[in-house]
Amino acid sequence: MNPAAHSPDQPPIDWMLRDVAALTGVRHAVVASADGLLTAYAGDISRDDADKVAAAVCGIQSTARTLAPFCGDDTNALRQCAQEFDQGWVFVGAAGQNTLLAVATERHVDVGLVSHRMADLSARLGGQLSTQVRTEGGARP
Repeated sequence: MNPAAHSPDQPPIDWMLRDVAALTGVRHAVVASADGLLTAYAGDISRDDADKVAAAVCGIQSTARTLAPFCGDDTNALRQCAQEFDQGWVFVGAAGQNTLLAVATERHVDVGLVSHRMADLSARLGGQLSTQVRTEGGARP
């Protein structure tokens, strides 16, 4: 497993990702801003692929938020999305303000444990994983 890498404008958070990335059956973990920019990654994944995942999970999260009223009302907050594929799962969840955590696993994995560990990581360390909202022109305050 590759050690987690992080962007220069964010504190190192590799120790946070190890908790999830070390679970049996987990392939990769990626942390991204809600607007799709890579913050950190761990596992057997290249920087280029982690960048692509960061952009993709932004779209997944946006689409899922649109569906929230489908199983509740307009105040229904999205916690986590799960996509099942032939070769594994991808989980995407909130990991602090304007920050997403994505985890890819093998096909046969303890889905409940992965989901729980992601939620626990987000609850314990959400403040450190938060991303500032961009201001007009793309800069962060």
